[in-house]
Amino acid sequence: MADVTKFGSSDGRLCGELAAALARRVTAQPHGPQQPGAKGAAFYHDSMSAFEATTEVLTKFGLLEPVPRADMPGETWYCLHALTIDANDMPKLLSSSVPQGDGRLFDLLVAFLQVFCHYDYLSDRHAPFSPPAYLLASMSVLARLGYAERIGNEFRWSELIGPAMRAAYVWDENFVSFAETEQAKLDAEATLAWQTIPESIQAAHFSERPLNKLVVAKLLHQCWNGEVWTPPSEKYEITNQFQLADRIIQLANGHRI
Repeated sequence: MADVTKFGSSDGRLCGELAAALARRVTAQPHGPQQPGAKGAAFYHDSMSAFEATTEVLTKFGLLEPVPRADMPGETWYCLHALTIDANDMPKLLSSSVPQGDGRLFDLLVAFLQVFCHYDYLSDRHAPFSPPAYLLASMSVLARLGYAERIGNEFRWSELIGPAMRAAYVWDENFVSFAETEQAKLDAEATLAWQTIPESIQAAHFSERPLNKLVVAKLLHQCWNGEVWTPPSEKYEITNQFQLADRIIQLANGHRI
């Protein structure tokens, strides 16, 4: 990939790649005949925070405009919004028009992370990951500017992305991934459950292979309260019972988690 500074402001280039990715995503099912990401392709934010943030920030860059409503003249928010430029042209446009250090970049980063970490397949963790192909251009520029680092064919988030991750409610105030924290809690509970499982339950439900996740999940629902095993007459609502069942089955099969 060529040096992005040759194409104008590096922050502007990053803004362009992030904006283009978001524009294609929000118009994936456009309201109208245009193709996703094409000039004029319209969408509605559906009052979802990530898509509202995208609507706001793309409008700040002049990349979106409200579509007039016949029933609500002058309405600029509760209406469709249409792209004013083709997504493919956004990187070049913003690299030449957005100055280095533009404050709108942070808002764009936050919207990008909210949409692609919460709703799509971009990693919300610190471990190396392979982004989906449609986000490779965005990730490459993020790595060029220090928000991520390349490790072979993979990427890993850097500390520079931390404030935006926190603002997007992906990481906490210490830049720890919420998903990793929840995973650690789940793994600890699975280990405790497996290590303390009564012999009678293990003999009755874990002696045959392959193990049935539905059976294990039902067992957890009836006999596990999150800390100890109980007689099956007790009922507990465990929201992660299928995830917990997966982890316990891994342990039962001799796998590390």
